[in-house]
Amino acid sequence: DVGDVTFTGERRREIQLLLNADRMNAYGLTVDQARAAVQRQNVEIPGGMFIAGPSEIALRTMGRVKNVSDFNRIILAYRDGSVITFGDVGRVVDTVEEPRTLARLDGRPAISLMIRKQSGTNTVKVVDDVMRRLDRIRPALPSDITVQTIRDQSRFIRKSIEDIQHHLMLGSLLASAVVFFFIRNIRSTIIAALAIPTSIIGTFTVMKALGFTLNNMTMLALSLATGIVIDDAIVVLENIFRYVEEKGVPPREAAGKATSEIGLAVVATTMSLVVIFLPVAFMTGQVGRYFYSFGIASATAILLSMFVSFTLTPALCSTWLRPADAGGHGRKSKSRGFYALIDRVYGHMLGWSLRHRFIILLIAAGVSLSAYELFPRVGRELVPDDDQSEFSVNVRLPKGTSFQRTDQYVKDIEENLRRLPEVQTVFANVQVSSANFYVGLTPLESRKVSQQELMRQARVFLRRYPGVRISVSGGTDISGASSAGQRGGGGGSNRLYLLIQGPDIEQLQTYVTDLIAKVRTIPGLVDVDTNFEPTQQELRVNIDRPRAADLGVPIDSLASSLRVLVGGEEVSKYKEGDDQYVVKLRLDEQFRNNPASMGELLVPSTSQRAVRVSDIAQLRLEA
Repeated sequence: DVGDVTFTGERRREIQLLLNADRMNAYGLTVDQARAAVQRQNVEIPGGMFIAGPSEIALRTMGRVKNVSDFNRIILAYRDGSVITFGDVGRVVDTVEEPRTLARLDGRPAISLMIRKQSGTNTVKVVDDVMRRLDRIRPALPSDITVQTIRDQSRFIRKSIEDIQHHLMLGSLLASAVVFFFIRNIRSTIIAALAIPTSIIGTFTVMKALGFTLNNMTMLALSLATGIVIDDAIVVLENIFRYVEEKGVPPREAAGKATSEIGLAVVATTMSLVVIFLPVAFMTGQVGRYFYSFGIASATAILLSMFVSFTLTPALCSTWLRPADAGGHGRKSKSRGFYALIDRVYGHMLGWSLRHRFIILLIAAGVSLSAYELFPRVGRELVPDDDQSEFSVNVRLPKGTSFQRTDQYVKDIEENLRRLPEVQTVFANVQVSSANFYVGLTPLESRKVSQQELMRQARVFLRRYPGVRISVSGGTDISGASSAGQRGGGGGSNRLYLLIQGPDIEQLQTYVTDLIAKVRTIPGLVDVDTNFEPTQQELRVNIDRPRAADLGVPIDSLASSLRVLVGGEEVSKYKEGDDQYVVKLRLDEQFRNNPASMGELLVPSTSQRAVRVSDIAQLRLEA
């Protein structure tokens, strides 16, 4: 069920063949010649089969380089009876690939693995499977390598489910206590209370058939149903109790007569609740996807409670209920004390309501219509902003900022985040021109400052860093965009997006800048930003086509040569034991990082040995 594993901060071994531009020019060699020579002289090619008597023997030419230093002896060209090797025009470095990402855990170098589950799978199950596999891997790791789980989404899920289970049990006990408080009979209380576990456990069958899991939405539905599923059983039990108490009917006979008498009322009450919850399951859009399981689970539990009240409750009453249970709680005994007060007040209210039906209808209509006025005054959000003891800080530097400069700039931000109160862990994921910080907090139960307050404190000190885009996100983010290591601010459940369009990108950016300045003055808005990215500087090679044609330089050959020289290209593989490593060819650092020297590079020509780039093109720095 694992869909993807992303590495950050890893360093893979790489054999780099670094060319010296001055020596290449002195020998009149091009990068195409160096690339072709390496590819031709580091090969292992099968040569077919030959027969030697009764046997067939395979032929294989073993032309691979055996040692890294042997790349220096690869022959690039022959000149005037002498041999030009790669060692004459460059050097070989056994190193790691050029770093483009970096990870730090509390200031220490680290490598992160971001593990994503497949769509539709259960987060808790995937985490458990990963942890079991990790326990098998740990003993084989070197002693100086420590594996630590930084962000685990199942922690919040488990905590939420644990809290809901606690509320579910507490709700069941309180509902049963209320029944006992008024009926004051242990047998009757047990009979009514059994409707709660029977209805809820029965709902599991429908949940299993529909592929639901025990998640926040289904558990919320079951918790809400706890106080509802006991209602039908209480109505039926009370009517059976009345038959035994007031009419002196034996419990077995009372169970049948009382249930049939009250059946239509129970069905009507149940259906009035079902038509509230069931339509929730058919809501569309993002809200509908979340509340589908909630509506189905709630409606199922309520329907099962009706089934229980018509089957289990009468059956238990006919078997467990005794005439003596009702004998001590007749009308005479209820006319004293607290219960007499409740009886008098309730009776007076009921009588007044029946005598003034029109007034009651007006009150009911007024309460219903008041929702029209009150609803807009209540805040609205898809899900509450939970305190999950974690938040993320995303930093974006101007496009074109080097990796080294990005790392240098964000180190101070990382240190300040670690100084915030209640911060336990800061995990930094640095990329070219951007960085993301995952901030883990002290558990909620032992923390005095809320996550939201710490996020506000972070925003305050982050304002000291001008010229960069910084956003702070945390809490409930159903979009999942704030995962550590992912570019973007997250906080998808509380975001407002504006789309600005126009024909002139420069004028459009002016409008957007003015708009952002005004939007930032609106109370309650934070992390106001735009996705507009100014283009970074480019060294553009403007080709003189007639001159390139006269000198026999194909444009694709020019572009390909410059790409290899500057960006580097994998030209071969170096095999060591059972492993293979990339062999990359490019210019040495002091030559490829100097734009002024690019015009002196040689590119292949069909009419001459080589041609300088400056002879057929103009190089200009442009934005």
